[in-house]
Amino acid sequence: MSKSKRYIVASDDEDKNNQLKRTKLDTVKERHVAGVILARGGSKGIPLKNIKLLAGVPLIGWVIRAAIDSDVFDSLWVSTDHDEIERVAKKWVQVHRRSAEVSKDTTSSLETIQEFCRMNPEVDIICNIQATSPCLHPHHLIQAVEMVTKQGYNSVFSVDRRHHFRWQEVTREGHRH
Repeated sequence: MSKSKRYIVASDDEDKNNQLKRTKLDTVKERHVAGVILARGGSKGIPLKNIKLLAGVPLIGWVIRAAIDSDVFDSLWVSTDHDEIERVAKKWVQVHRRSAEVSKDTTSSLETIQEFCRMNPEVDIICNIQATSPCLHPHHLIQAVEMVTKQGYNSVFSVDRRHHFRWQEVTREGHRH
């Protein structure tokens, strides 16, 4: 559903002597912002990892909670191809049941989001939220959405700078092995 705001715009009448003002309502369409969490059931590493319990909550529940608490989305979705993930997700959000065509091991996130867009034409902005980020904080989502909706960015993505440790065994004498 698209929201709209109505603004009253006053303009001077062409006849300046009568000092009448006329007003008109100008409808300005707000953009529909959807949070979409991709959660395929066919994970090879840890089967159904998105609904494994972490501190008593399904893994996907942590990012759903952050998205709900951010209060920046007009709609929240989990995109899945699996009945059990759908059952868990429906407790909190809407479910996009993805087609077999975009449920393969070789399917990119972009292809799945493109299908979502075709099936939900009312959506103007999509926030692709990683299902496996349980430490996601609502303020990160707020910042990202505001960068697009208020600061004019056309895309935003998060990155993590990592400093990998390269462990080596060192003897008491200081020799490395």
